[in-house]
Amino acid sequence: MQIVYTDGIIVAGKVIEGLIAHYKTNPEILKVGLHPEREDETIYIEGYANGRENGFTLCCTDGIDMSKWYRIAICEYRKSDSICLYVGEYNQFKQGNIPSEEIYNDKIFFSYNEVKETVEWIINYIETH
Repeated sequence: MQIVYTDGIIVAGKVIEGLIAHYKTNPEILKVGLHPEREDETIYIEGYANGRENGFTLCCTDGIDMSKWYRIAICEYRKSDSICLYVGEYNQFKQGNIPSEEIYNDKIFFSYNEVKETVEWIINYIETH
C-alpha cells in the first residue's frame, strides 16, 4: 500500500516528515521536552485550510500557560510554489487555523526546494520559544 499526499499539501507533508525525522533521531529531546524546564510541552499537528492554501499547523503548548502557546501553519503559498509559514501566538489564529491579518501579512517564505531549510527554521523557532 502507498500513502500519497495530494497536490495541495505535498510540500507541507515533506516539512512535517522532516520534523518527525529530526525528533525521532534525537530522542533525548523527546525525553526531557524541548525545554527541560517545560516538561509538559507538546506539539499537536492539525490541519490547515484557507482557500487555495492547504497544509498543516503545529500547535505548540506547554500544557499550562496559554500565553506561551503558539502556532506555525505550513503550506504551499497560493500564488506560487513557495513554502509559506504563518507564525504567531495561539490566539492570533481563527477556527481552521486561519491566521489573523497581522500574521498573514508577516508570512515567511522558503523556496519550494528548501524543505530542509524550512525544517531547520521551524526547529530553531521551537527550541527558542
